[in-house]
Amino acid sequence: MFTASDLSNFFGSETSYFNPMFRGINYTEGVKFISDNGAAWLVTDMLAVIKLQPQVKNQDFLCITIKRNNSRMVVVTYTDGDDKILSTQQYKMSDFPVDEVKFFYTNSMLMLASEY
Repeated sequence: MFTASDLSNFFGSETSYFNPMFRGINYTEGVKFISDNGAAWLVTDMLAVIKLQPQVKNQDFLCITIKRNNSRMVVVTYTDGDDKILSTQQYKMSDFPVDEVKFFYTNSMLMLASEY
């Protein structure tokens, strides 16, 4: 698992990664860190939405927010960057370790907001 302060160590990225199931979408070191430290299922779901969901897949820019509430429900919101909600996913039970993480997706790259 990881903490919010662990994520503050990621800014810029020199290496990119990809999931073979979602070729054409790359992700940064910060996203890989989240995936490697207990949230691979959530990163995989985000990649699937980016690649496959009609209202999301053709966007040039996405802002993706993972937010955990007190009941341990996690909500993932995909917006166009101007607060227009394109898609929302809810997970009723989660062990996601931080309250909120923001991602950006552009030029086929998923990254932590701090890596933009």
